[in-house]
Amino acid sequence: MRKIMSICACLALIACTAKPPRDLPRAQATPEFAAAFQAFQDSVAASLTDPTAWNEWVNLHSIMVVKDGKVIAEKWFRGFTPDSAHTMYSVSKTFTAAAVGMAIAGGKLSLDDKVIDYFQDVDLPAVQNPCNATVKDLLMMGGGHDTDPTLPVLDIDRKTMTSKLKEGVNIPSVFFSHPFVHEPGTHFCYNSLGTYILSYIVQKVTGECLLDYLTPRLFEPLGIDRPQWEADNMGVNCGGWGLSLKTEDMAKFGQLLLQKGNWYGKQLIPADWVDEMGKAHIECAPATIRIEDAEAVCGIPASENDWRQGYGFQTWINKVDGFRADGAGGQLTSSGITSIRTYSSEYTDSPVAGSRRQCLKKSHIRADPGTKFQWPKFSTATMRITGSWAASSMSPTSIAWCLFVSRRRRFLSSRPNRGYFSKSVGPLTAKPFSS
Repeated sequence: MRKIMSICACLALIACTAKPPRDLPRAQATPEFAAAFQAFQDSVAASLTDPTAWNEWVNLHSIMVVKDGKVIAEKWFRGFTPDSAHTMYSVSKTFTAAAVGMAIAGGKLSLDDKVIDYFQDVDLPAVQNPCNATVKDLLMMGGGHDTDPTLPVLDIDRKTMTSKLKEGVNIPSVFFSHPFVHEPGTHFCYNSLGTYILSYIVQKVTGECLLDYLTPRLFEPLGIDRPQWEADNMGVNCGGWGLSLKTEDMAKFGQLLLQKGNWYGKQLIPADWVDEMGKAHIECAPATIRIEDAEAVCGIPASENDWRQGYGFQTWINKVDGFRADGAGGQLTSSGITSIRTYSSEYTDSPVAGSRRQCLKKSHIRADPGTKFQWPKFSTATMRITGSWAASSMSPTSIAWCLFVSRRRRFLSSRPNRGYFSKSVGPLTAKPFSS
């Protein structure tokens, strides 16, 4: 009996100390879903058969579907593999917010800290209206700027729609010299440099750059190997952009947020912080568009606009359910108490959504003229992925995909309404991992 008890104790100890699997578990899809998924793949392939039909290209990198925390379908296209990393653009911001929450939980800083206090040893230009913003103000894009100061620090390749930091640029100087017009916390201005400042502060209080700080606390527990994050000449990760991840890495992070920061029984991100990330802290509008102009530019009322539901801590609140991280070109991680979807996309200068509407049979991957853009969907009774990202009869379900769509980035031009994306997320349920 004593021997049996000893063996049981050893097995219990092993179970408690065993590391979580590095990959998401796999499961079998239902026949109905498998048929819908195949139809979707066929439609994507069909869209690429005619090289002259540029307005119907759906240049998909990969797609992964997760149900009950298990991958039930996955496919990579056009030479991309499960090991291919994709640029996250502003999805990076949500990872920065997670790091801020961890640092606050560790007693390193607080939401009410004045941002400028962390730059007392930095030679900054004298300005008429100095920054009076707090950490919380920057998290919710309410630092006081009237316009986004980010573009001057970037070298942008318009052909590939990629960017990199200008050589030798001093981001703190650019950020603090840009006019502060509004009372902090009262005016939304989408501002990637503000997220860089948060990255700088985390590095200041922890002694580690974001990448190094998050590696043992987030990336390694999730089984995310060797992520890359662009940094400036001071070694500060950009924070608001520059992170590269694989498709499954995005799915893991979305699942983590769905589970309130808990991963196999270990609390990686404080649950109350995930709640704060997903709350609307300020009225907002699409990036580069002023709130007062949003309805005219977007062509839809605020109640129907997924960019007008409020901004959280480096997240956008969804019209239907949950909140999302949303990056330039279309990468998305959307998560709520009962929902999680993630995908990633990039754009080149070859437009897929022109001035007319087109519709591909079966998968109905379509783009509408003007301000409306609907993402791929399964047009079956089993599952539907639409512009509203609603799963009709496949709950509980979560989706992770990396999507490469060729589309002209008109929202960088003088006609931002032509590049506005109307994306909302409908309720999908997902069963959390057990510890």
